Amino acid sequence: MKHYIYAVLFIASLHSSHAVDSLILKNPTEATAVTIDYIDFLTDSSGTYSREEILSGKYDHLFRPLQKNLGVRPYYYWLRFRVKTEANEGVQILELEYPPFEKIWLYLQEGNGFVEKKSGAGMNFQEREFNVHTHAFKVPVSTQEQVIFMRIKSSSAKLPLKFIPEKKFHEHITNSVMFFSLVTGIFLVIMIINMAMYVRFLNKTNLLYTIYIFFLLLTLLCDGGLAYQYLWQDFPLWNAKSLSFLIMCVAVTHILFAANLLSLKKSAFIFYRFCQAIAILYAVIGIVILFLPNWLAFKTAVLALAVLFFLGVAAIIIAYRKGDKPVRYYFFGWISLITIVGVSFLRHLGDEPYLQGINYNSSIGSVVEIIFFAMAIGVNIKQFIEDRILLKSQLQKEEIKEDELLKLTEREKEVLELVSQGYADKEIASKLFLSIHTIKSHLRSLYHKLGVRNRVQAANKYSGFTGKNSVLIF
Repeated sequence: MKHYIYAVLFIASLHSSHAVDSLILKNPTEATAVTIDYIDFLTDSSGTYSREEILSGKYDHLFRPLQKNLGVRPYYYWLRFRVKTEANEGVQILELEYPPFEKIWLYLQEGNGFVEKKSGAGMNFQEREFNVHTHAFKVPVSTQEQVIFMRIKSSSAKLPLKFIPEKKFHEHITNSVMFFSLVTGIFLVIMIINMAMYVRFLNKTNLLYTIYIFFLLLTLLCDGGLAYQYLWQDFPLWNAKSLSFLIMCVAVTHILFAANLLSLKKSAFIFYRFCQAIAILYAVIGIVILFLPNWLAFKTAVLALAVLFFLGVAAIIIAYRKGDKPVRYYFFGWISLITIVGVSFLRHLGDEPYLQGINYNSSIGSVVEIIFFAMAIGVNIKQFIEDRILLKSQLQKEEIKEDELLKLTEREKEVLELVSQGYADKEIASKLFLSIHTIKSHLRSLYHKLGVRNRVQAANKYSGFTGKNSVLIF
């Protein structure tokens, strides 16, 4: 009898752990998140559970309450939740604001069966119910409880789901597109300015920065789902790989850009070569990523950026010790970059808590980052211009010296050379087999051509021309 009671209590507790309350949509005009308190999930690591088996309830006993977001694992997941309205019937939009989901199948009750809807970053874009960058489905809701099943295949997954009225959904999408359009505009303006500066000054840093911004912009658009919607809608296989590949492109171009911006070739040549070697290695890894499973490709990109963190620390320390001026602004831009990377990866890994508008943090942080980097480039360009002006001034002085020396005849140059060595007129005449009168005539001529009054000034000027020390310099 005692064992029987224990068995009944165990079964009752097991049943209660599987029971999930219905999400009640109280206000149909406001967005409501389907939090993890209302979601059951089942991990299908090998993809063996068929749709028919799940929807028939055969594996209901395997579902467990979802305790946290889904991390980076190459699995299929089944989600199950219940929803109903408090009073009115209508249609709500079920939205997943996480574009990198690879494949999504939604199953809604319809009569005695279920209707299937599809979306996903690795599926044909035309299969989506809405032509938008997020994943969204129309869901009829009523006072009668409805069980909704969702199957997800993704190497990284960020929940929760969200119900939102259709009108507000379209407003939300419009605002999101406008925000990304503004960010894109800022990026393009900075790219155009830097390309113009590269054409004007032929400064390699400007070119590398332009390429870096280009890949960073593509990464943001890919992460936000807009790249799939507007740039490569007909290439789902590429879209599934593009985020990890673009992350590697950002890493490669940032290493090269930072090495040139901080003048590491002059201040730390060995470290500069090491950075070049890492950039080449990352370029190779970026190509290999295209052939790896998505989950492994993403983890590889995460590891690569972790190494980039330590490279950045070392580069900043070296540049700061050498007194490099752009390092101050680069440091703040680098802090923004690391913050973006950290928050984004927490989101991709499923460990970041849900916050309203969290999808915009990467874009805002990237704008801050490129502004600081642009300021660092401004300091770099200023120094570059000053160096060019100094070099031009030195060249002009050299040209003036050459012009003045060219005015002298060969005999006058010989006389000037001996004068600078401290020889008297009689000694010069003896060495050149000329009369003293002829030597004095040559001296008067070269004094006039050089704009000097005496032999000491002539010797000093000749020393400045040739770099030779004169014994007559006082």
